[in-house]
Amino acid sequence: MVVAVLCALAALTLTAQCEASWTDGKPSGSKAFLGRTVETERALQAAVTERALQVSTVENLDFNPEAVDADFVFEVMERTARTGQGGTIQAGDSLSEKALLGSGMAFSLFTLEPGGENLPHYHPRATEFLYLIGGGPLEVGFTDTSGTLHLNTLKAGQATIFPRALIHFQRNLGKGKAQYISSLNNEHPGVMSLPRTFYALPDKALSNAMRESEEEIRGDKRRVLPKSLLPGNTDYDGVAGEDGSAPVSDFAPEHCPDTCHKPECVDGFAPYEGWKRLVDGVCHYYCSRKIGEARYCGDGPEFKSDDSVDCRSCKM
Repeated sequence: MVVAVLCALAALTLTAQCEASWTDGKPSGSKAFLGRTVETERALQAAVTERALQVSTVENLDFNPEAVDADFVFEVMERTARTGQGGTIQAGDSLSEKALLGSGMAFSLFTLEPGGENLPHYHPRATEFLYLIGGGPLEVGFTDTSGTLHLNTLKAGQATIFPRALIHFQRNLGKGKAQYISSLNNEHPGVMSLPRTFYALPDKALSNAMRESEEEIRGDKRRVLPKSLLPGNTDYDGVAGEDGSAPVSDFAPEHCPDTCHKPECVDGFAPYEGWKRLVDGVCHYYCSRKIGEARYCGDGPEFKSDDSVDCRSCKM
């Protein structure tokens, strides 16, 4: 049976040899067949390999034939790091690492600073396996399609799994760095990192979903989207790195200035663009320069002079 299968695979180039060694459903001479195993098998392997390369992908072979022995050793620490204020991601892919091509997997090394978080995200084409090498403890969690949160805390030497296409995150709860390997069962798992992919949606759609005004949505976008996703944006805070997908630092809201409270700051009013009302006696935007005895709450140009007060931390 094995010979028959091999003959079928190599039919285009080795038909004559197969017919000579296999007739009427029986081997014509086992000694003759065994006697030419090495040469025949090499020729057969070469033929099958050549044919597979012509009509299929590397997945039909043992491994990528372009990979040499040295390609099976990965210099993980030498990978270019994607850096945010909360840590780094050193990812590789099958385009840059030949031994991964056709393997059906990818992996990355993460290093999180104390309090650092790998942003909530999901992989549309892969399940993820995570192993905590050192540091931590590491908080890990995902939500399922019912909206249920599945939350755990890992210590070094433990591992977890995130099911395919479910939103998940990791956060370093320790006082030192945490380092872990993430392995995915797809060469091109894809990553949908929040909030950058979420805020790529139209303002109105987000306004309806978040119960915020479109103006507030635009303010959120300016804060979390880099220029590559929001052309001309100069207000991106840079916390998630150049492309907005790297680990972020622990968020500690700044103290809400006393100046943002009534009576020092009061409701803005028309016709000034971007005027806002106080919320429970507090401005959540900017308080203008002092005009008379008061400052006025708003988010337009009239409220953002050199002498104005930034009250956005009061919203947190």
